[in-house]
Amino acid sequence: RDYHTVFNAIRELPEGVLVADTTRVSRALIEAVPSNVKILKKQDYPYLMKTVLNDTELFGQFRAGVRDSVAVTKYLYYIKREAAVQGLNEMEVTEKLHDLRALSDAFIIESFPTISAYGANAAMMHYQATPERHDKLQPRGFYLVDCGSQAYDGTTDITRTCSLGPLTEEEKVDYTLTLKSHIALASLPFLDGTCGTALDAVARSVMWRYGLDYKCGTGHGFGYVSGVHEGPQRLTNNPLYGDYKFRENIVITIEPGVYRQDKHGIRLENDYVVLRKNKTLATYDGAVEIVETPEELNEAVDIFLRFQTMTFVPFDRDAILPELLSDEELDWLNAYHASVRHELLPYFDDDERAFLMRETEPFFVE
Repeated sequence: RDYHTVFNAIRELPEGVLVADTTRVSRALIEAVPSNVKILKKQDYPYLMKTVLNDTELFGQFRAGVRDSVAVTKYLYYIKREAAVQGLNEMEVTEKLHDLRALSDAFIIESFPTISAYGANAAMMHYQATPERHDKLQPRGFYLVDCGSQAYDGTTDITRTCSLGPLTEEEKVDYTLTLKSHIALASLPFLDGTCGTALDAVARSVMWRYGLDYKCGTGHGFGYVSGVHEGPQRLTNNPLYGDYKFRENIVITIEPGVYRQDKHGIRLENDYVVLRKNKTLATYDGAVEIVETPEELNEAVDIFLRFQTMTFVPFDRDAILPELLSDEELDWLNAYHASVRHELLPYFDDDERAFLMRETEPFFVE
């Protein structure tokens, strides 16, 4: 039947019981149910099952993440070295990103319209440059790109904010606080079954200590070669949507930010998969593998989980104030950049390789 006849179809339901997840169905559809039909409120179990990846999906997502990280990192090299100098605008530069992705036969299409925002435009979380409204990149301040791809083996969503030249002290502080917030959650071991609202507070509390907040969630789920925003898993401070209990093999973004109206917007987003604490996912000899170490359990035999990154794009070295990071945070950052080198160096040559090496140079830890 035609999609638009759905209301008539519901009104024609015979007497009986209708199972519905009322959190995912519009009020209008529920009100169309006849009075002699009992509504049984239940979660959508196929929807929940789809959330947990099998090994084929997991390895595919990881490969897609590495491939897209190559494209985005090469794009950032282009942005920092050429785009601002040439005076290109926010729309023109995204053509380069598309071309870099299209070099892979696995690429299908962008997973959503790319957010390409220079300077104050990035303070608008979902800004879209248009032919009528766009700015040129300048050799100063920040440029933000929020982008993703659909490939035959996975879906991605990545955001980086990069410096195009001199930065103010406020810009560097805000960037470093965003990085601190990201690390706080990304580095956290947590109990199996912890809800998204509790995890959201870990990242957000970093901002609170500095009198800041971001008026959006910390992260969202995404599908496997499917929607780039898919639940039920969310990192949010809204208890109505953050009650999903995190478990192994679900995917989530972590993307805190600082948004200052008429100044700048900063967001740092990686894709993660939730694994047991004793498991690591990486590429070895060209193949994705899970490495498992002996698991140490406490007296209560609690299961601890961790966030395993599937995004390998350097954080902007020129925007980081290392004195604002603890030794533990610097250790995480150095380990992350070591993994970036491990995954990406085989795909980089010459000047691009030198750029990658510089951006991932370890920070000194006392």
